[in-house]
Amino acid sequence: MFIGTREFNVLSRNHLLALSAARTFSVPITVINPDRKSGLQRLQSLKFPEDQLTVQAPLPYPKYLRLMASHRLVLQFDLSSVPGQVAGDSLLCRIPTVGGNGTVERVAFPELHGIGRTFDQLAELARRLLNDEGFYKEQLAALESCAAHLTFAKGLEALSRYFPALA
Repeated sequence: MFIGTREFNVLSRNHLLALSAARTFSVPITVINPDRKSGLQRLQSLKFPEDQLTVQAPLPYPKYLRLMASHRLVLQFDLSSVPGQVAGDSLLCRIPTVGGNGTVERVAFPELHGIGRTFDQLAELARRLLNDEGFYKEQLAALESCAAHLTFAKGLEALSRYFPALA
Protein backbone atom coordinates (compact mmCIF):
# COMPACT_ATOMS: atom_id res chain seq x y z
CA MET A 1 0.00 0.00 0.00
CA PHE A 2 1.27 3.43 -0.93
CA ILE A 3 0.36 6.39 1.29
CA GLY A 4 -0.58 9.28 -1.00
CA THR A 5 -0.16 12.10 1.48
CA ARG A 6 3.16 13.17 2.91
CA GLU A 7 2.60 16.35 4.94
CA PHE A 8 2.26 16.09 8.70
CA ASN A 9 1.90 19.86 9.11
CA VAL A 10 -1.08 20.37 6.78
CA LEU A 11 -4.00 19.22 8.90
CA SER A 12 -6.44 18.81 6.00
CA ARG A 13 -4.16 16.15 4.50
CA ASN A 14 -4.87 13.83 7.48
CA HIS A 15 -1.49 12.18 6.93
CA LEU A 16 -1.22 10.80 10.46
CA LEU A 17 -4.73 9.37 10.26
CA ALA A 18 -3.99 7.64 6.93
CA LEU A 19 -0.80 6.15 8.36
CA SER A 20 -2.62 4.99 11.48
CA ALA A 21 -5.32 3.32 9.39
CA ALA A 22 -2.74 1.71 7.10
CA ARG A 23 -0.91 0.26 10.09
CA THR A 24 -3.98 -1.85 10.93
CA PHE A 25 -3.87 -3.71 7.59
CA SER A 26 -0.66 -5.62 8.36
CA VAL A 27 0.58 -5.21 4.78
CA PRO A 28 3.74 -3.50 3.53
CA ILE A 29 3.32 0.29 3.47
CA THR A 30 5.41 2.84 1.57
CA VAL A 31 5.44 6.51 2.49
CA ILE A 32 7.37 9.44 1.04
CA ASN A 33 9.13 11.48 3.74
CA PRO A 34 10.08 14.99 2.60
CA ASP A 35 10.71 16.14 6.20
CA ARG A 36 13.98 14.26 6.70
CA LYS A 37 14.84 13.75 10.38
CA SER A 38 11.70 15.30 11.88
CA GLY A 39 9.47 13.28 9.56
CA LEU A 40 11.39 10.11 10.32
CA GLN A 41 10.99 10.72 14.06
CA ARG A 42 7.24 11.14 13.63
CA LEU A 43 7.02 7.98 11.55
CA GLN A 44 9.06 6.03 14.11
CA SER A 45 6.73 7.21 16.87
CA LEU A 46 3.90 5.28 15.16
CA LYS A 47 5.78 2.08 16.02
CA PHE A 48 5.11 0.21 12.80
CA PRO A 49 6.52 -3.31 12.81
CA GLU A 50 10.01 -3.05 11.33
CA ASP A 51 9.19 -4.96 8.15
CA GLN A 52 5.88 -3.17 7.48
CA LEU A 53 6.93 0.43 6.75
CA THR A 54 9.24 1.58 3.97
CA VAL A 55 10.22 5.24 4.24
CA GLN A 56 11.35 6.80 0.98
CA ALA A 57 12.96 10.19 0.40
CA PRO A 58 11.37 12.29 -2.37
CA LEU A 59 12.18 11.00 -5.85
CA PRO A 60 12.29 12.44 -9.36
CA TYR A 61 8.83 12.15 -10.88
CA PRO A 62 9.49 9.12 -13.16
CA LYS A 63 10.99 7.15 -10.25
CA TYR A 64 8.11 8.24 -8.00
CA LEU A 65 5.61 6.89 -10.55
CA ARG A 66 7.51 3.59 -10.82
CA LEU A 67 7.48 3.29 -7.03
CA MET A 68 3.76 4.06 -6.84
CA ALA A 69 2.98 1.61 -9.65
CA SER A 70 4.63 -1.20 -7.71
CA HIS A 71 1.81 -1.07 -5.14
CA ARG A 72 -1.71 -2.51 -5.14
CA LEU A 73 -3.40 0.73 -4.09
CA VAL A 74 -2.95 4.27 -2.81
CA LEU A 75 -4.52 5.36 0.47
CA GLN A 76 -5.06 8.99 1.36
CA PHE A 77 -7.48 10.80 3.65
CA ASP A 78 -6.81 14.21 2.07
CA LEU A 79 -9.68 16.67 2.59
CA SER A 80 -7.95 19.75 1.20
CA SER A 81 -10.13 19.96 -1.95
CA VAL A 82 -7.14 20.19 -4.28
CA PRO A 83 -7.43 19.06 -7.93
CA GLY A 84 -6.16 15.54 -7.19
CA GLN A 85 -2.53 15.15 -8.20
CA VAL A 86 -2.00 11.93 -6.24
CA ALA A 87 -5.14 10.43 -7.78
CA GLY A 88 -3.95 11.54 -11.21
CA ASP A 89 -0.61 9.88 -10.57
CA SER A 90 -2.30 6.65 -9.49
CA LEU A 91 -4.49 6.81 -12.59
CA LEU A 92 -1.31 7.02 -14.70
CA CYS A 93 0.01 4.02 -12.78
CA ARG A 94 -3.30 2.17 -13.23
CA ILE A 95 -3.80 1.52 -9.52
CA PRO A 96 -6.81 2.61 -7.46
CA THR A 97 -6.77 5.45 -4.96
CA VAL A 98 -8.95 5.26 -1.87
CA GLY A 99 -9.90 8.60 -0.32
CA GLY A 100 -9.28 12.19 -1.26
CA ASN A 101 -11.90 14.71 -2.28
CA GLY A 102 -10.33 16.32 -5.34
CA THR A 103 -11.75 16.43 -8.83
CA VAL A 104 -9.70 13.53 -10.16
CA GLU A 105 -10.74 11.33 -7.24
CA ARG A 106 -14.41 12.02 -7.95
CA VAL A 107 -14.11 11.39 -11.69
CA ALA A 108 -11.60 8.53 -11.77
CA PHE A 109 -12.56 6.69 -8.59
CA PRO A 110 -16.30 7.23 -8.02
CA GLU A 111 -16.64 4.22 -5.69
CA LEU A 112 -13.50 5.04 -3.70
CA HIS A 113 -13.28 8.83 -3.22
CA GLY A 114 -13.64 10.46 0.17
CA ILE A 115 -16.61 12.76 -0.38
CA GLY A 116 -19.45 11.81 1.93
CA ARG A 117 -17.51 8.91 3.41
CA THR A 118 -16.05 8.57 6.88
CA PHE A 119 -12.45 7.57 7.46
CA ASP A 120 -13.71 4.20 8.71
CA GLN A 121 -15.62 3.68 5.47
CA LEU A 122 -12.52 4.56 3.46
CA ALA A 123 -10.44 2.13 5.51
CA GLU A 124 -13.02 -0.57 4.79
CA LEU A 125 -12.82 0.17 1.05
CA ALA A 126 -9.03 -0.19 1.24
CA ARG A 127 -9.46 -3.46 3.12
CA ARG A 128 -11.81 -4.71 0.37
CA LEU A 129 -9.27 -3.81 -2.32
CA LEU A 130 -6.64 -5.77 -0.42
CA ASN A 131 -8.77 -8.85 0.30
CA ASP A 132 -11.57 -9.08 -2.29
CA GLU A 133 -10.06 -9.92 -5.67
CA GLY A 134 -13.40 -9.48 -7.48
CA PHE A 135 -13.87 -5.97 -6.08
CA TYR A 136 -10.26 -5.11 -6.93
CA LYS A 137 -10.68 -6.27 -10.54
CA GLU A 138 -13.94 -4.27 -10.84
CA GLN A 139 -12.10 -1.14 -9.72
CA LEU A 140 -9.25 -1.79 -12.16
CA ALA A 141 -11.73 -2.21 -15.02
CA ALA A 142 -13.48 1.04 -14.06
CA LEU A 143 -10.10 2.76 -13.83
CA GLU A 144 -9.14 1.60 -17.33
CA SER A 145 -12.41 2.89 -18.73
CA CYS A 146 -11.95 6.24 -17.03
CA ALA A 147 -8.33 6.51 -18.15
CA ALA A 148 -9.47 6.19 -21.75
CA HIS A 149 -11.66 9.28 -21.32
CA LEU A 150 -9.67 11.38 -18.84
CA THR A 151 -6.76 12.38 -21.08
CA PHE A 152 -5.39 15.58 -22.54
CA ALA A 153 -6.36 14.35 -26.02
CA LYS A 154 -9.97 13.76 -24.96
CA GLY A 155 -10.04 17.13 -23.20
CA LEU A 156 -8.75 18.88 -26.31
CA GLU A 157 -11.32 17.05 -28.42
CA ALA A 158 -14.14 18.21 -26.12
CA LEU A 159 -12.86 21.80 -25.99
CA SER A 160 -12.41 21.99 -29.76
CA ARG A 161 -16.16 21.54 -30.18
CA TYR A 162 -16.60 24.92 -28.49
CA PHE A 163 -13.34 26.49 -29.63
CA PRO A 164 -12.67 25.29 -33.20
CA ALA A 165 -9.33 27.13 -33.33
CA LEU A 166 -7.93 24.55 -30.88
CA ALA A 167 -8.38 21.69 -33.34
